[in-house]
Amino acid sequence: MKKKFWIGLVGAVCVLGIVVSLFGMAQRPSYIYMVRHGRTYANEQGLLMGGDGNADLTPEAVEQAKTVGQDLADVSFGKVYTSTLGRTIDTASYFLEGAGQESVDRQQMEALDDISWGDAEGYTSQEFMEQNQLDVFPDAFGSVDDADYVSPIHAETKYHFYQRFDNGMQQIIDAIKPGENVLVVAHSSMQFWLEKQFPELEGQEITNLGVTVIKVTHGKMELVEYNRVMY
Repeated sequence: MKKKFWIGLVGAVCVLGIVVSLFGMAQRPSYIYMVRHGRTYANEQGLLMGGDGNADLTPEAVEQAKTVGQDLADVSFGKVYTSTLGRTIDTASYFLEGAGQESVDRQQMEALDDISWGDAEGYTSQEFMEQNQLDVFPDAFGSVDDADYVSPIHAETKYHFYQRFDNGMQQIIDAIKPGENVLVVAHSSMQFWLEKQFPELEGQEITNLGVTVIKVTHGKMELVEYNRVMY
């Protein structure tokens, strides 16, 4: 009788230990590392390059992406998400090369694509104004809260950009595992999404290869670090 009691007690303790361990794992926060792509030749030339175009990374940006990866080599990434545009895909590749994590699973998402500049895509702002005889550059994007805004240059509005980008980020958050780190490489336009989530960031700007870290616990987000430059 005593033997059965002790066996049962040991079994119960083991089960309890497993439950506690699993509960502890479920409580572990996850982290999203959001990085803007490296500087491109379009950036160098001051071109308005958004979701309807692409430009190669400069040689300096390639080395900077590797450096940022090296600096974050101690962070083990479970998955990498990029937009479908080459400048983010290339940035992610060089970043992972620097981090020594080239084998990490990668997924391209249209939801993360840059906002479109519409008629102004590929021009400098000055060139566009001169061609269209404008004294000031028009408000291309409107507000993230204005569903009815119509861009005078047929650009994608901030409202529509935010809706699709937020949908993509929610998919990432829903898929993230407790304790997992994921890398998201996107564009400067992700600032519109960040400002909506964290109003204290309003009016700030993301640097090429600036690193922003978001802590996720049970689907709730907390800003840990914003636009850290590591090169």
